[in-house]
Amino acid sequence: MICMFSSLKNKEVINVCDGSALGCICDLEVNHVTGQVVRLVLPGEGIAGMLSAKKRLTIPWDCVERIGDDVILVRIASLPDCRK
Repeated sequence: MICMFSSLKNKEVINVCDGSALGCICDLEVNHVTGQVVRLVLPGEGIAGMLSAKKRLTIPWDCVERIGDDVILVRIASLPDCRK
């Protein structure tokens, strides 16, 4: 499956462990050597989270369960482990 970043950034990210909506993707971390996506990046909570890179939530690509038409399902047992 091939996806463009423009189609991913409009999708809501849902944690299947607890059903929580984590937000929409604002960026991707890519390995510049292999070209593979390493992490999804979501803005943090509130205004400060949207403006501060330190407050952003990063989700390892390995945690992505499924990319659907409207949402991206991820499996994260503990959110604090994914904060930068």
